[in-house]
Amino acid sequence: MENRKSHTPVALRKQIGGTMYVVRVHFNEDAEESMKDKIKRLIENDVRANQHTA
Repeated sequence: MENRKSHTPVALRKQIGGTMYVVRVHFNEDAEESMKDKIKRLIENDVRANQHTA
């Protein structure tokens, strides 16, 4: 039987104007990519995708 940890997901709330945004975050403990590497990759991909708009 698998040993799984039970964690309550993190929920971030931010109101912008009349809209309340709720973002729930969860993490894969078996991930091969660190959170730092993932964020860096996402930013680099976003920069590449938007280079033509600068």
